[in-house]
Formats: sequence, structure tokens, C-alpha cells
Amino acid sequence: MTLRPVGRVVGGRSEMVEDDWHDVRAVIRLDGETFTASAVLGLEGFSHLEVVFLFDRVDPAKVRTDPRPPRGNPSAAPVGIFAHRGPYRPNRLGVSRCRLLAVDGLNLHVADLDALSGTPSWISSRT
Repeated sequence: MTLRPVGRVVGGRSEMVEDDWHDVRAVIRLDGETFTASAVLGLEGFSHLEVVFLFDRVDPAKVRTDPRPPRGNPSAAPVGIFAHRGPYRPNRLGVSRCRLLAVDGLNLHVADLDALSGTPSWISSRT
């Protein structure tokens, strides 16, 4: 399966940090070559977006599937790859639910999105 992003994250954080994403603001800029403003008609009535994104800065060679302590806490019991929330996943896909603050043309202003600036993204709306 080939996935084509519908947009990219602009702003927010540019460095990977695992925690404290609350109130981090960014824009998901939809692809203007593919979409017109009609694609977001009615979206302003939603409170949240679910965003699927690619951990595009994670080197595929650094993905680990062996059990390890969560969050780099060496005293914690090791857990498997599907019990981790970190970016080093086999498919390098992340999912985040973020607040939709405003719709401005093809720019979706959001908060709490834990994706880095420049990240390719796919979206769906949530109330």
C-alpha cells in the first residue's frame, strides 16, 4: 500500500521531545495542488482532528522491536514494541488526537499535535 500525505505540519516543534505537547501550536497545511477550500467545508464545526503522520526523521535502521524499558527508564520492566508510545516503531507511523483551533483556507490551526514541523500528515475529524 502506498500512502500519499494530504498535508504537512508547519510550525510547532522542530526537535523530537517525547512529552509536554499540551498547548504546542502548529498548522497542518493541506496540499493545495490536490485540494481546494471545499475540502474543509464544515470542518470548523469539529473540536478535534485525528492525525496520522510519519516519523520521517527516524532512521529505519534504528527501529527496534526487542523489549526494552519504557521512556528510557532503566529501572522499569521491559515492555514490547507495541506497548511503547515512542517513534521507533516498525512502520514509523504515529497517531495523534489534537484540538482544532481554526480553519483558514487549507491551513488547519491545531494544538497538542505531537508531530514535528515538516512532518507529512493524514487527517480525519472528531467531535
